[in-house]
Amino acid sequence: MKILLLGAFGNGALENYYVQGLLAKNADIETFDITRDYYGALERSIVNKVINKIKPAVYFKPINRDLLQYISGKKYDAIIVFKGYTIFPDTLKQLKQFTKLLCCYNPDHPFRFFSEGSGNDNVKDSIDLYDFYLTYAENITRDIKQLYKTDCYTIPFGYDDTNSDNISFPPFSANEAAGKWVFIGSYDSERAAFLNDLNEQHIIIYGDAKWKTRNQLSKIIQSSYAGRSLYAEDYKAAIHNSMGVFNWLRKQNIEEGSHNMRTFEVPGYGGVLIANRTEEQLNFFEENKEAIYFDCIEELKDKLVYLKTHNEEVEKIKVAAWKRCRRSNYSYLHRSALLYNILTRYLR
Repeated sequence: MKILLLGAFGNGALENYYVQGLLAKNADIETFDITRDYYGALERSIVNKVINKIKPAVYFKPINRDLLQYISGKKYDAIIVFKGYTIFPDTLKQLKQFTKLLCCYNPDHPFRFFSEGSGNDNVKDSIDLYDFYLTYAENITRDIKQLYKTDCYTIPFGYDDTNSDNISFPPFSANEAAGKWVFIGSYDSERAAFLNDLNEQHIIIYGDAKWKTRNQLSKIIQSSYAGRSLYAEDYKAAIHNSMGVFNWLRKQNIEEGSHNMRTFEVPGYGGVLIANRTEEQLNFFEENKEAIYFDCIEELKDKLVYLKTHNEEVEKIKVAAWKRCRRSNYSYLHRSALLYNILTRYLR
């Protein structure tokens, strides 16, 4: 099966896991980055950011032009677009002549945009142009089927298992996260407010430099910020060595009752998931045995007090969640196999 993936392929990008997973199914994979030039332009100057606010199509046009030039004369069994933020609906219509199947996997809500960059008209106006749509949340799948009359399937997020022997609990060496609570993620004001309200001393924060520059008056965040983001084995080691990892869900996930990438990455790498209580997460991991859930800061603080004095419980949760991930096939290798099977059914 010859497949073209359109998306982002930087460090930690979801697309990379599907590249590896589809390669494991012996698919013939090509990739084309539809985000790098756009975000690169925005990073070069403030003027570009201002123009983007007014007319982002200025930066989308060359990406669409280059994509059509790249694909000219080629044929694919399937083209998979990840989100499609920079791709015009008219371009998608043209892509159909180069492939048997055109589908989309969107790791955000496709028509309700909760934050800047989570979606735009390109994403919303293209939903019914695809042969089928893929989303991470059951409620979104239901809405797409009802509102757009488009075939839609749910493939949840997962964790990277490509370098694991899948047999023994991971032996990551100790690092600075040992014995601490961990928060991993880019800065935003809601996350900062959550950590300030938590007022937890034994915490370490990993993420972009805004955690420092946007929190000059927050002593807790200033003293807890590690000064960097985490990737690959460093990311896994911090999760595994910590007392637990806070997964403060965004508003969209709370409203959907859904989950995010961290939902599976934390337990998949041998850590304790500490997250808002949602329907999907409760289905994925059993409360207090495979994950810790909370509805408010006060409940979370009480649970942290308990866990601090019951290290044996922390270790039991780590092992139980790690085993659940493997028993329930939560890895991206299995998620990719689900996608591959859907593609195969449509290509028959």
